Amino acid sequence: MGLIGTSEVRSRLQATAVRGLTTYIGRRAELDQLRQTMARARIGYGQVIAVIGEPGIGKSRLAWEVTHSESVRGWLVVEGSAVSYGRTTPYLPIIEMLRAYFQIEMRDTAEEILDKVTGKLRSLGHALEPFLSPLLFLLDIPHEDPGWEELDPPRRRARILEAIRSLFIRESQRRPVLLIVENLHWVDDETQAVLDILVDSLPGFCILLFVNYRPNYEHGWARKAYYTQIRLDPLPSAHVSSLLDYLLGEDDALAGLKQALINRAQGNPFFLEEIVRTLVETRVLAGEPGQYRLAQPLGSIQVPATVQAMLAARIDRLARQEKSLLQSAAVIGKDAPLALLQGIAELPDEALRGGLSRLQAAEFLYETSVFPDSGVHVQARADPRSRLWNPSAEPEAGPSRADSPSDRETSRRPPP
Repeated sequence: MGLIGTSEVRSRLQATAVRGLTTYIGRRAELDQLRQTMARARIGYGQVIAVIGEPGIGKSRLAWEVTHSESVRGWLVVEGSAVSYGRTTPYLPIIEMLRAYFQIEMRDTAEEILDKVTGKLRSLGHALEPFLSPLLFLLDIPHEDPGWEELDPPRRRARILEAIRSLFIRESQRRPVLLIVENLHWVDDETQAVLDILVDSLPGFCILLFVNYRPNYEHGWARKAYYTQIRLDPLPSAHVSSLLDYLLGEDDALAGLKQALINRAQGNPFFLEEIVRTLVETRVLAGEPGQYRLAQPLGSIQVPATVQAMLAARIDRLARQEKSLLQSAAVIGKDAPLALLQGIAELPDEALRGGLSRLQAAEFLYETSVFPDSGVHVQARADPRSRLWNPSAEPEAGPSRADSPSDRETSRRPPP
């Protein structure tokens, strides 16, 4: 498999996978359809496949199952994601994909990044060398090129679009390419333009463009002969029951609780997992995963109506110091360098690391990388700009409206 990236953890799903994901239930038909689409792209019939679903329904998990299966053996896989606060930052998901493609790490200097980009382009042939300047511009790397500096914004934009298109088309002539772009409902206009030009270029190349988004997003690709749409519906009760057996166990005393959770979760697997986590944290359930038992009477159990409300309640239960530390990390952004967090939190080193460890164990934060020179980087599970940090905001209604932000490391770039 040609999965592109470094050893850094880039998403909440990746962090969870280190400890073990829950069993994948109820999506066999969708996986089969995706594999069939990959088979067509592999032999030169470029494809675009769109996975549509409400928050928490399993869009990212479907992508994960594909990229960690035998189906991608021999493929180049490059991933990126839009984020809720990134609509005004041009090319944000594309920059993430380029950083992964060129194997750029957070500790890399500008000189090291320049070497990686120039070396990679040379390995692909002289035809791509003219695109060095637009690619370095996206990566925010200084580069002297009078011709590039003389271009007005519309011509720069055209060069950027052509550079990205040409890069992945050239790669597809060497091996099949799977491009994954998640959360298009948050996509910025420039990334949308990149996707549009890629979609128009797919026929005749071994490229599969995999995107996912919520139902409120619209695009103009639906009439393409090489477009496939997969809609992820809520899991039926039988599959939810199987998932609960996996999460809770098969103790007959849990039957009443399971039925209540089936009714509350409405087929949303993410919401279901969060409910179980909350019941464990509040000591409603005792025991080990897959072997829980009720520790309180069923009639006394109260479950929040939304994931947002549930996460807010979990934060409220934190100790004051840990809550403050979590808020500090969220204010910094979804990637919070340890050195910066130390300066803001104003805690002794031992207290800071202990708090981070407890927040990580509770899956509010996760470690993305460890470098001797830069310390530990963490990413806040909650979007720092979300209503979760605004006590006066009204909660979103229903589990299907619950937010599940992407937690990916990104590089920000001002408009050209």
